[in-house]
Amino acid sequence: MSVARDRAEVAGLDGALAVAASAGAPVRPEILLTPGPTTIPDAVLAAQAAAPRYHRGPEFQRLMADVLDGLQWMLETENEILLLTGSGTGALEAAIVNCFSPGDTLVVVDNGYFGDRVTRLARAFGLEVVPLAYEWGRLARADDVADLLAARGPVAGVCVQHSETSTGAVNDIEAIAAAIAAAPGRPLIMVDAVSSAGALPIRGDEWDLDLVCGGSQKALGAPPGAGFVAVSERAWAAHERATCQRFYWDFDAARSSAASGPETPWTPAVGVIAGLAKALELARAHGREAFYAAHRLNAAAVRAGVTALGLELFGEDPASAVAVTPVRMPDRIDADEVADHLRGRYGIVTAPGQGPLRGAILRLGHLWHVAAADVVTGLAALAAALEDLGRAPAGGDAVAAAVAVYRAAGAWPR
Repeated sequence: MSVARDRAEVAGLDGALAVAASAGAPVRPEILLTPGPTTIPDAVLAAQAAAPRYHRGPEFQRLMADVLDGLQWMLETENEILLLTGSGTGALEAAIVNCFSPGDTLVVVDNGYFGDRVTRLARAFGLEVVPLAYEWGRLARADDVADLLAARGPVAGVCVQHSETSTGAVNDIEAIAAAIAAAPGRPLIMVDAVSSAGALPIRGDEWDLDLVCGGSQKALGAPPGAGFVAVSERAWAAHERATCQRFYWDFDAARSSAASGPETPWTPAVGVIAGLAKALELARAHGREAFYAAHRLNAAAVRAGVTALGLELFGEDPASAVAVTPVRMPDRIDADEVADHLRGRYGIVTAPGQGPLRGAILRLGHLWHVAAADVVTGLAALAAALEDLGRAPAGGDAVAAAVAVYRAAGAWPR
């Protein structure tokens, strides 16, 4: 039987769906196989949909206290957490403008699109950026960081991506942080954990991290709209000296409000924070290690499925990529066209490549709340889409390969 459905049958199905939708019959939402925003559990959606809390009242204060405690638990830190209304990029900007000054030197470990974004962000505020650049898809090396810092002399800080979402590369934060800590002048260690918080262990205190920046909408399984920064005492001392202009992101205002209530200095994303509180509650119910194991399992199933199709995984160490699996498309097939076809024909939302990888790779996200059924449906649709576009997969059965991974683990995540 052909992987791609007969065109007439597909047209008939599309017509039936259109009739059902117009009649008010439920039509299943798109399946999100993206690195964020991600699938949100029903309990989180229900928490977000509750009547708004007054953000200066005791009910919201209890919610915020739960979120701050939950984030400390997830990041394994006693450092103060500041909760911000914005994206992960907002959290990164907040860390830069509060802990550095124009003219400060910031080393940025850059092995993808989001390392480049931090470079551009820091330069926008007058910092001198020294990129430690790698070919996209390669992993950063602690020895390279140590060598650069030894040659350069004291710098104000080093920023490194934990999970570089554009390529799937997972940098060894523990080893890199140790290299930074041993460098002249002990630079601040700033970690972009936007797509790793909740997907990978982050041992904030054990690794002596100074600024850990993240967002609500990825591995934590909450809606977009809340960013956070874990701030060490060393970073607070740097904040006292920092002179970058800030207002909305001011750590002093955030700290002062958090100490009374806790609250936020400005009107927060109340519904998002309610959803994040529930998401962290679910994570704690499973436990950190079970949470991480579920991410590894989904990633392994996706890798098995795409390799069964004869497709090539992108990157130096794709087995470590637990947030997103980048896949090279066959010759003469544009990855963006595949992504558009998957969404338009099959309701599967994936992520295209970014920067120089645009059109060359397709990124399949598989963060924890993605169900196994969604993973295997997405893989079946990928096989069908390639055949639809005139490039039948060279390999075998992607669904069977993915299901075998779940069966071997004795698990079928829902």
